[in-house]
Parts: sequence; C-alpha cells; structure tokens
Amino acid sequence: MQNLRDIFDLFDKQQTGSINAKDLETIMGSLQRDPAEVRDFIDNLQSDLITFDEFISLMQMIENRIV
Repeated sequence: MQNLRDIFDLFDKQQTGSINAKDLETIMGSLQRDPAEVRDFIDNLQSDLITFDEFISLMQMIENRIV
C-alpha cells in the first residue's frame, strides 16, 4: 500500500489529494501494466481528477481481475 501511496504522491505535485485521470496511464506503465486496463475507468469518470481512495479501489479491482 505504501508503494501505491508513493506513486500517487509523485503525480500529486500540488498535494491536493487528487491526480489527473490521464496520469493513470503513465502510472500503469510504471507498474508494468497495460494502460488499457484503466481506459474504461477513465472514460466513465465524472471528473478528470482521481482521489487516493479511488486510485486504491481501482488498483484493487485491477489486481483482482481474472485474466
């Protein structure tokens, strides 16, 4: 969990508690994951900002997905 917090904080440069949705694709690449895994999530967002809680939920959903 701390690893994900550190990654999130790298993109939360203003320390607002949120990151830009388009940063998710970059994050996925840094985690050696396919950025396409988050495109549906990004397309369904109401806002272009993602909180840390949303980020964690998304990462858990991706990890639990059966390939």
